[in-house]
Amino acid sequence: MNNAPFTTPDSFADLVLNQPRRTGPLVPTAYFDREGDCVEFFTSDEDFRAERKDDRITLYRGRISGVFIGGRIEEILNVRD
Repeated sequence: MNNAPFTTPDSFADLVLNQPRRTGPLVPTAYFDREGDCVEFFTSDEDFRAERKDDRITLYRGRISGVFIGGRIEEILNVRD
């Protein structure tokens, strides 16, 4: 994949529109972003609304279903047992 910066709005659109489409159901996914020091996770591909709960936790709820479908937890590297 080319990591060069986007030089035009069309170059960004081309990248997004030419991504391969998923052919099966969504597999629940979690992603750790070291730079952002957060974990983001999804259990559905439904469009969602973000509900900020506090400085570290954001919940994602399905726009249609209202069901909890994911979230974001920040400052992961600062969490202690």
